[in-house]
Amino acid sequence: MAKKKSKKTKFPDRGFATTSIPKKVVVNEAEKAKEEERKKKEQLELEKKKEMERLQKEKEEKEAELQRIEMEKKKKEQEIKSHDSIGEVKASNILKLMSLNCHEADKIPGFRLNNVAEKKLLDFAMANRVEDNKVPLKKLTEQDLYSNYLVLMKLGFKDEHIQEAFLKAESFSIDSLLEWLYLSLEAEDIPLNIRGEIKMLNDVNVNISLTANEKKPVKKSETTEKQEQNKNTKSTPPKIQKVETPKVESKPALKAPEKNTIDSKLKNTILNSYMYYSDDEEEEDELINVNETFAKLQLQIDKQTKLIKKAKSNNNHGLAANLQNSNRGIRKEMEKLKESSLFDINKVNAIIREISRAAREKREAKEKNEEKEDEVEEQIEENENKNEEDNENEDEDGMGIFGMFDAEEDDNAQSNSQNSVVKMELLDVKYKSWSGKSPYKLAEDTLKKRVGSKGKLIFEIVRKTPGYQGRIKIQCQDQSLNKKVIEDDYYYFETIEEAKNYLGVKLLYVMNPNLNFNTLVPIPFRDFVGKWESKK
Repeated sequence: MAKKKSKKTKFPDRGFATTSIPKKVVVNEAEKAKEEERKKKEQLELEKKKEMERLQKEKEEKEAELQRIEMEKKKKEQEIKSHDSIGEVKASNILKLMSLNCHEADKIPGFRLNNVAEKKLLDFAMANRVEDNKVPLKKLTEQDLYSNYLVLMKLGFKDEHIQEAFLKAESFSIDSLLEWLYLSLEAEDIPLNIRGEIKMLNDVNVNISLTANEKKPVKKSETTEKQEQNKNTKSTPPKIQKVETPKVESKPALKAPEKNTIDSKLKNTILNSYMYYSDDEEEEDELINVNETFAKLQLQIDKQTKLIKKAKSNNNHGLAANLQNSNRGIRKEMEKLKESSLFDINKVNAIIREISRAAREKREAKEKNEEKEDEVEEQIEENENKNEEDNENEDEDGMGIFGMFDAEEDDNAQSNSQNSVVKMELLDVKYKSWSGKSPYKLAEDTLKKRVGSKGKLIFEIVRKTPGYQGRIKIQCQDQSLNKKVIEDDYYYFETIEEAKNYLGVKLLYVMNPNLNFNTLVPIPFRDFVGKWESKK
């Protein structure tokens, strides 16, 4: 029997199912993915381009703003230059403007207001004029208006408080304006340096709170009553309503915290400390005497520095902080004065010497009047001078750089010798001025005249109590020959504090050519003597 042939399939791979994707579909999906990626790139580029345009626009705007500011600055500088040729406008010009009955100063040719103070004064004058006579209710004068406005600004009061004081005070005098400010303002509105003056001059522990809100009515002081009796035509400028019969508004009772009240002594002291105007008619434009102001500010800093140390020793840190803030403000003012073309350090030193000399003469005259026996005093001074040399030799044994000695414990000796020389430990001192040779020249001449290999320079302060402005006597003595080289050169000083039984200052050191001068002299004396190195 023949075998059957098996049938072979023509397509053996079709023996099972297959699901292949058509080639055309695959191509379409790839193109679609590329298209989406391309669109994303275009979107990112578009956003990047917009961000660049925005940044460029901001940059151009900033440049335009800076250019505008620069143009305004140049315009203001040009206005200032043109204004300088016209001259400074003061309260007298405001009176002229008032007489012209013109409310817009810019319409008058050649008439300009050069600072904020004058503009505010003009606004004040316009608001308080009498419509019938076309003049201010009270005569405006440069001393009563312009200068007083500048004084209050210099003291540190705010513009709105100054304007309110001009409207509500008894008169335009500086005393009346200050009184109203102190009685009406809260403690936080009073400048810090003035708070320190209040606390210092009243000499009481007054704690002016910066958050004082409660107010109590305060009675007017005797000085206010005297001002009311003396004033003749000075009256408060009322707000005039435009009617036939002007009515004056009644002023409310002045209220203030109790601890803000001041007396005439305080006001006078503040005026003496801050108000320095030149009386020279030829220098009307220079309101402040630069050199005199600088000298008085320097003396003020010295005085307040002494009070700061005294306050710290008494744990009165509030007063010390206020005085330190005041000193910072004064130093800034002094730096501005140094920039003036009229500033002359030699004139400043001369003024300081003159002020110190006048104060010293006044104090010495007062002391002489208190002493009943002049002959006894002269004899004591003579004995004192004769014994100085002997005391110097005795004090030198066992001493280093600082001389430290106890005061005499004999009460009878002290009572008979009020001006006795008491040798003391080194205290912190402030020097007002000096006369004669400068300390630098004195030290230099000392070495030139020195005979032996060693010498000593002695500082002696002759005084009994702290707070006294006395003198420093400088002597140089050669130890080998016991011969005086320099003597009777006096330098004035003021003691700061008292420690134990020490009532003065005495400094001893050996002048060695091989040593640095600044190393030997303590810090408080370096500024006094000057920086200098001894030479061989």
